[in-house]
Amino acid sequence: MKRRDDLINIQKENLEDQLQQVKDLQNIYINVIQKESNSKEKSFKIGDISISGSDGQKTKEYELLQEEQRIRNELKKLEEQKIEEDVVFEVISSFQEVGNVSSHWKEKYSLIFPTASLAILILFFVLKKVIIFTLNYED
Repeated sequence: MKRRDDLINIQKENLEDQLQQVKDLQNIYINVIQKESNSKEKSFKIGDISISGSDGQKTKEYELLQEEQRIRNELKKLEEQKIEEDVVFEVISSFQEVGNVSSHWKEKYSLIFPTASLAILILFFVLKKVIIFTLNYED
């Protein structure tokens, strides 16, 4: 269960990092669009992605929104998986241990037999002494 939780936490952190990167990229797009509207320049390049207002290319804002939704859905699925598996672990852990725990003193034979044998030996010794005493008392 601990291993599963660690794995889910790592996956969750990775997805949250991806989500943050998508948000950062969306902010960059917003800044580029604002700069583009303020300046005369009609195109701007960020690595492989080209943002242009004049040549008819669409910006990747919609694709970024879809990517954000996909990441959020994966986070939701991880949480659902964790909750479902926690229920399974709770059901399994609530099963009774194999066998019954003997807590009654009558069932603890490791204590009963030595105690009974000691009592029998003491009784035998006392009876022997009493018999010897009574036989010697008459003399």
